Amino acid sequence: MLVRFAAKSGQLPWTIASAIVGSAATLCLAPAGLGCAAAGNPSNTAYRLAVRYDVEPASIGLDRVERSERIKTELTRAGELGFDAVIFEHVEDNERGEMLEAASRCGMVAAVPDRNVQYYLLTGRLPRGYTSVEALLRAKLRGLSGRRGFAGLSIGRIPQTRDAGDRLRRTMAAAGELGVPCAVLDGSSVSATAGAGLAVVDSGDLAGVVTAPRRELGGRSPPHPSAGQDPADDLSDSPLERLLARYHGELAAGRTGGLLVDRFARAPGERVGLVTVDDTPSAAKLAAVQGLLGRARRWGPRLCGFRSEVLKEASSGGGDGISLTVFSQGPRRYVLAYNPSPERYVRGSVAVPASIGGRPVARLVEVPPTADLVAGNVFESQRGGVVIRVDLRPGDAALFEVF
Repeated sequence: MLVRFAAKSGQLPWTIASAIVGSAATLCLAPAGLGCAAAGNPSNTAYRLAVRYDVEPASIGLDRVERSERIKTELTRAGELGFDAVIFEHVEDNERGEMLEAASRCGMVAAVPDRNVQYYLLTGRLPRGYTSVEALLRAKLRGLSGRRGFAGLSIGRIPQTRDAGDRLRRTMAAAGELGVPCAVLDGSSVSATAGAGLAVVDSGDLAGVVTAPRRELGGRSPPHPSAGQDPADDLSDSPLERLLARYHGELAAGRTGGLLVDRFARAPGERVGLVTVDDTPSAAKLAAVQGLLGRARRWGPRLCGFRSEVLKEASSGGGDGISLTVFSQGPRRYVLAYNPSPERYVRGSVAVPASIGGRPVARLVEVPPTADLVAGNVFESQRGGVVIRVDLRPGDAALFEVF
């Protein structure tokens, strides 16, 4: 999945990418003032925690009143979990006000679709009475831009053709000039633009999860197996660890603009998604999502919108396989140590160069992964560099601020 933030001309464009789904997606959650305006500030509240919501599963076997109540219930659950933005799919034009109101009541902003814009993107044909996509957007967005909770235009899947990609570019550019971001989940061939992006985590990774969470972990890393212990006996494949592994991988790839959890609701019989129309989500799934959002709140605002670069000159001593990503903006710098292996634990040391970005490194201070930990480890410079100790399960990561 590729998700792009398309901002108004002169504003920062964001790019989001993920290999979890074999399609592309473009996303922008809000007009100017949101996104990563306060990048690098640990108290920054603009780091979005978004969820994609398809209303079709809520329509199966229900009348309009029942459907509306189910959508409100599921959005309420999303808001209670801690999401602050929602990307709608398969919403009719006359239902957009209802969806915006429902999202807003739950404390979330939302992107909603438009049938005529989608028709143009699919066919290249403008509705009667319109001579340009710019005119179409001005007319269609006039009634939405001032609505409470409106954060952008959601666009559905389009063909993977050059013409469709060109139409999407024109539409995004026109919407950007109007100050309206676009959220496009599609299979288009639109290329990515430079900048930060959302970390996309697929809730389908929780398919088949029915066990209760280990509450004593509190979102922290589970204990590593001792010598000779079967790794399958620990919690490395717990619901929380599955989601965190995805999130860490996205951060390591430089996607620091926010978090998007894909596939919130699912239809009966499907195995992906958090909630269904015929049952309630398991405690394990809900706890896993809350743990993921907690990690994102803890680390995300610090890295929001930072430039990223893989640190290739780092050396290791038993820490083979660890990926180091440097995030920088102005005087602030962070290093993310990430274990990309899906099955191998890594224990050892990693030497960080004495200079990063042309500036010396005096020490690295670990950023605690959860709010209940007040402070992390401190590693001082010795002999021309800083050596950090890592003890990372598969998919685990540790974040350090550089001083």
